[in-house]
Amino acid sequence: MQARVQSQGFAFIIAGMCTALLTFSGVASAQIPKKPDQKCINNINKGAAKVAKAQAGDNNACVKDYGKEKVGSAADCVTSDPKGKVSKAISKIKTGDCAGVPADLPGLDIDAASIGATMVSKDLALLADIFGSDLDSALVLAATDKPGSKCQSAVIKAAGKCQDAKLSTYNSCKKAGMKGGSVTGAISLQAACLGVGTGGISDTKGKIQKKCGGDFDLGKKCSGLNLDALFPGLAPGVNAAAIDTAIECRVCLALNALDGLQRDCDLFDNGVADGSCAGGGAHKCELDQSSTLTLVLQTGPAEPQAIVGSLDINCDIENMDPGTGKAPCTCSIQDIAPIQLGAIGKACVTPSAGSCPVGEVDCDGGNVLDWDTPADHVLPDACDSNAECSTACDAHCAGLGAYTQATITQGCEGFCNGGPNDENACANDSDCPMASCPGKDTPPGPDVGTCQCTCLGMVGDASLAGDIKCQAPANVFIIQPPKELCSEGPDIDLGTVCIPITTATAAAAIANANHSGQSYGTLSMGTASDCGALDASVLVGTSFVAELPFYDAVIGDVITSLRFGCQ
Repeated sequence: MQARVQSQGFAFIIAGMCTALLTFSGVASAQIPKKPDQKCINNINKGAAKVAKAQAGDNNACVKDYGKEKVGSAADCVTSDPKGKVSKAISKIKTGDCAGVPADLPGLDIDAASIGATMVSKDLALLADIFGSDLDSALVLAATDKPGSKCQSAVIKAAGKCQDAKLSTYNSCKKAGMKGGSVTGAISLQAACLGVGTGGISDTKGKIQKKCGGDFDLGKKCSGLNLDALFPGLAPGVNAAAIDTAIECRVCLALNALDGLQRDCDLFDNGVADGSCAGGGAHKCELDQSSTLTLVLQTGPAEPQAIVGSLDINCDIENMDPGTGKAPCTCSIQDIAPIQLGAIGKACVTPSAGSCPVGEVDCDGGNVLDWDTPADHVLPDACDSNAECSTACDAHCAGLGAYTQATITQGCEGFCNGGPNDENACANDSDCPMASCPGKDTPPGPDVGTCQCTCLGMVGDASLAGDIKCQAPANVFIIQPPKELCSEGPDIDLGTVCIPITTATAAAAIANANHSGQSYGTLSMGTASDCGALDASVLVGTSFVAELPFYDAVIGDVITSLRFGCQ
């Protein structure tokens, strides 16, 4: 049942896309946060930045004091809150204005302790990035190396000022965006204030450039010194760009955690997908020209539509089971550009904060990692509710043996599938706000009482070494002219889904297609990764595929064939 809930409505989502090519009814627009909610959000982000500033101050003081031998351990000092400034900053985070904040606002944490822990962890991680895991061993004493000690202290002080500039500039962007109406949720916030692709925090007032655009005192306090020895965490090749990259990475990861975002921090930190900010095994898949969405009808395929953007494939290769060659993998949508689906609208596939079942990479090969999605437009027994159809669909999928993940979609035609009118009789999608009406929207309307069912399972041949399978959480919606960007918000919100993708083989079939009693199907094959290259965040040549059937679009039953090629 959980798999169906997480993937609920994918068939009807894509059907809605196709219907939108010819018809449109009902507009769902993103809501601007109300003033009390904006106050809550702004206070939390402002408070979080003050915690980070306090911890950065401790980092600077402890590094300086250790160099002067005023403290016995810098590592103990930075975690002890010696003057109580960090705990004081945490206690002053204002969460009292946050009662009743709607869940669809930017996904910020409203617990002061959790906020404080996120920001403190960011600063301690930055210290480790710069000096390595053993802070005391990396720091030098002024008594034996005065220039080196001054250099280390100057760099940490400058790094704190730089990160403060980045956080305060982001917060100002967020505040202005909510006030002006351009920031209405996590998607628009991320695009407006953390940038997309190789972009970064918008620095319209030059504050970041002023605090981070210099050389972090490398020229003044560190000239002629062995920087690789003084900053072993960044070696080899320590320079101002490497320091800024480390700061960017930690700021990005912290804001992702704080505001419920999914910014690609590896690309954000230095504009290159090089694993410099993997954040736990993230590997960038920049989509190449083979990436397409193709609608396959019973009569044959339509013209493929290009997909432009990127995915993140998160495989924990470092913790691979040496006995099986397996490691857990998850995947997420990143910057997918709007996909043109006719003259009326564009499909948006954007990252979702939801979770999907964990997948895997098989570095040795041999596991079955093929996705199969068999569908039946007409189950034998009639239904008079979606609940009844769901029970029948679960039994049908279980009866197929290998389809242990049960259904990914189901629906009883003529009954709203979710939303405020759930289970009410319907003739078309406009009767079901915030949901869908399974069945045809065009005359003569739904075949009332028909139970549609799509199963999901893994069957097929043994995988190749390096094959990956996972499910990507995504928000799917339609935008209409004059809108051009997904960040402008949906005109038709089609829900949250888990898209099952694989580098092995994806298959789909629709039985009783278009109520004809006949069947048709599709098959596509991806290209396996190389686990050695994957561990180094190289996915060039890897391709993922998905085949997803759905019913009763204005063009009939359709299988959506997706290909994501990595370059």
